[in-house]
Amino acid sequence: EIYERELEDEEIKKIEALGFKHKGDAGIPGGFFFTRDDATIYAFIALHPAGHAMRHFRDHLIARPEEITLLDAKKRQIEAEHAGNPAAYARAKDALLLEYDKKAAMWAAQEERKRHEANLHKHF
Repeated sequence: EIYERELEDEEIKKIEALGFKHKGDAGIPGGFFFTRDDATIYAFIALHPAGHAMRHFRDHLIARPEEITLLDAKKRQIEAEHAGNPAAYARAKDALLLEYDKKAAMWAAQEERKRHEANLHKHF
């Protein structure tokens, strides 16, 4: 179940102050969509069921900035290959994002294992 709290006006204003335009939920219940010429933001309430996956995706890209460039290039390639066919574009983009979701989940599991091992070494 989605924790349904709307973004407060003050929260939206802070994001808009960075030059983003609020575009509603973009069809993702519980999500909030913002765009700017150079970036897109999907914001979620922390208790959204997909929140942990979204955080892993974000943290993976923050930790590996080269992946941002690669993801952007792949997305632009998909856009070019499927210009004029929104359904094909959506399917290809979804497949790409699923690929990155898997990478992010694996990365997050490895990071968690590293933290766990580091904690074990502190105690022994």
